[in-house]
Amino acid sequence: MWMMPLRASLEIRISMTRSLQFVLGLLVLGFLSSCGATSNLEVTALEPAAINLEQGMSRIGIINSSNPEAAEISKDKLEAYFTKEDSRLAESGVHAALEGLKETLEADARFDEVVLIPDTPDVLIGLGTEPEQVAWQSIANLCKKHELEAIFALANYETDTEVKLKKTSYLALDLIRVENKVRGHELTVETLIENGWRIYEPKSQKILDEFSSREEIISIGQGVTPVRALEDLGSRHEDIVYQGKMSGTHYGSRLKPMERKIPRIYYIKGSPVLEEAHEHALNEDWDRVKPLWEKEVNNPKVRVRQRACHNLAVWYEYNGRLKEAIIWATKSHELGKNKTTKIYLDSLLQRESKEEIVQDQLAQTQYSD
Repeated sequence: MWMMPLRASLEIRISMTRSLQFVLGLLVLGFLSSCGATSNLEVTALEPAAINLEQGMSRIGIINSSNPEAAEISKDKLEAYFTKEDSRLAESGVHAALEGLKETLEADARFDEVVLIPDTPDVLIGLGTEPEQVAWQSIANLCKKHELEAIFALANYETDTEVKLKKTSYLALDLIRVENKVRGHELTVETLIENGWRIYEPKSQKILDEFSSREEIISIGQGVTPVRALEDLGSRHEDIVYQGKMSGTHYGSRLKPMERKIPRIYYIKGSPVLEEAHEHALNEDWDRVKPLWEKEVNNPKVRVRQRACHNLAVWYEYNGRLKEAIIWATKSHELGKNKTTKIYLDSLLQRESKEEIVQDQLAQTQYSD
């Protein structure tokens, strides 16, 4: 049996992506070191949450308002089999998505209660992006009944499965455990799952957020006959549940500030001291880098002083000291017109303007590990 479960496929994709980014980073770094006056350094920054709820929302409800469209049953036996199976598995996927969201919201300190409402009123099933007054009244009734300030909804859960069967040759063990090449069939099942989420606030009758995500699950089975290939495919239940859980967890995480990596430029040429500092930077020996940059702040050449101030700004940002970074970036900018430093200073000021929101959100959420 050969299967690629969603969890494994995600880990493989993430690993391959990180490896490629690392290799490309080294190539770029090497190119800049030999040919340019700058190099790159990644800085970690916190961005405000994608969803910024009003303060005071302490009781939240969750409903399933999705209404999967009934797929037509194909005349092809294999496609018909998976259409029926998807219909059965959808219930598990939906349940996992709701549980994933509930667990994530319960880890958020701002919420005193997170209620998973088992029965959704018919008027809310398959609800569009512009609910009519009767729908808003139903949402208000749910909130009143359960003493809620807002309702999170799984707005849609759709699957689209493509089945491919082909003749192939593959390696299989015979009765004496010897690997031989065998002619047979390979069955590939690709399932695209789309999850859509919304947040309803009855007081203002507004949809506070709307978000959708897509994930693909690929499973492959091999066998002498199509039936054997199907048996080799195994169960897709675990992958469907995992994808659903991750969808709910990811959506709930949109309520907290998220880390992102920002590439920053620092100068490596202009004086022997800057070049020496870069050698230490390549070894990530930052304690030896900073004193060298501080030394060049007093260099008789304005351009070198400007570059040293810029580099110190990057050092302070790298170490999470945003205010000091702005001070040094401002000093660099004041020493003369420089497009690179101006762009960097503007970026730091933008980060500072978001910092209050980030800290406020962090104080509210206090996510537990």
